Amino acid sequence: MDLCIWATQQKDIHVRTVSIVDKDYDWEGTRKEVAGLLSSGLNDGDNEIPFNYRGSVWKLLEMLSADQQPTIGYEEEYLKDYNDLGLLSINTVRGEAMHSVVRYALWVHRHTTGIVSENKQGFEKMPEVQKVLEEHLDLKKELTLSIRSIYGKWLPWLVLLDEEWLVKNLALILPADSDKSNIYLVTWETYILYCQSYDNVFEILHKEYKKAVERIKEIKIEKRSITDPEMRLAEHLATLYWRGILDREEYNNLLPLFFENADDELAGHFIEFIGRGLYNSKQDIKADVIIRMKKLWDERSIVINSYSTRAKHEKELSAFSWWFSSSKFNKNWLIEKLYNVLESISSLDSLQLRLIIENLECYSIEMPKRTIECLTFIAEMDTNGWGVRSNRKEIRKILEKVLSNPNDNGKAAAVALIHKFGSMGNLEFRDLLY
Repeated sequence: MDLCIWATQQKDIHVRTVSIVDKDYDWEGTRKEVAGLLSSGLNDGDNEIPFNYRGSVWKLLEMLSADQQPTIGYEEEYLKDYNDLGLLSINTVRGEAMHSVVRYALWVHRHTTGIVSENKQGFEKMPEVQKVLEEHLDLKKELTLSIRSIYGKWLPWLVLLDEEWLVKNLALILPADSDKSNIYLVTWETYILYCQSYDNVFEILHKEYKKAVERIKEIKIEKRSITDPEMRLAEHLATLYWRGILDREEYNNLLPLFFENADDELAGHFIEFIGRGLYNSKQDIKADVIIRMKKLWDERSIVINSYSTRAKHEKELSAFSWWFSSSKFNKNWLIEKLYNVLESISSLDSLQLRLIIENLECYSIEMPKRTIECLTFIAEMDTNGWGVRSNRKEIRKILEKVLSNPNDNGKAAAVALIHKFGSMGNLEFRDLLY
């Protein structure tokens, strides 16, 4: 600690006379390393800084959080090549220090919560943290967007530390003034990209979620990326819907508004995110969640069917492949919904195709005719034949089970499908006819 304090206090700036990349001429690199060391040491774990060093740790953070880097000019140069201000914040002295200020607060919180003699709450027991956080919310003192992004990245933890303070300062963290829209967007987008959704945080930010949903229709993107804030927003909403939060009367208009404003890719991402959650769940899904998901799909199906063309909803519909493959719902409901999806779309990606075909086999005994009808839809989509070829083992098993079933239901459809495969140049199933 003494070494770090001494190094942080060094301010001599030497003119560079030779080009030595690793030479720290102005101690900036050293200060950055000190800030990074504190970040590691304030985390909960075996290498945590002992709590009796609180005074020394704060002395360092107070100096580092006042460091001149990043400057407005530095930030502007960075933005010419990159757009992730959250990343910039951890690669500058003041930025890393501000991250460590929150880690410091969590460190103090861990070591003081539950202590009988400690009757103070929130930032009352760490006023030094409150002072620094409020100083960097003051636009007269802090002008850089990268530092403002830190409030977004740590927002759920600020709620944990002092919810009352967060609510009181929310208008400064996410300012509504039009001339501060860049601050708002940077803070909000950092939050939505870096943080998971928490029920208590949503209840504080529900108006901001609604604003974000309303902005969707204003954003025109040719091809979305998984790192788009709107894609992460869809994941947040999907998680909140799963938990039943969006079913509450005060929030139940948010999801219809999302689907009204979302394009097909964004709506499809929402449905797929839920489907992946169902598919990857190793435990039984609670009955109320199953009821809620069925309600969602049935409502979306009614809306989509009301349009003259369903082509604009192909990604949303095809995302049902994850729901089907999860096997978390009643079999009759799943196969009927799959049938409705397959008759409405023109294509599936290779993963969706495999998910469906792999899971169709378990329907071939109980529901042979519907199984073959679904497989026929897939064959008609697979114009180049690659989907059938890459899943031929699974398809053969389905056909064998249907044809060997004492129940004649589905046999004629299976024979017709084999002939269809043959007409498409795929002859490897013809031996099943003899």
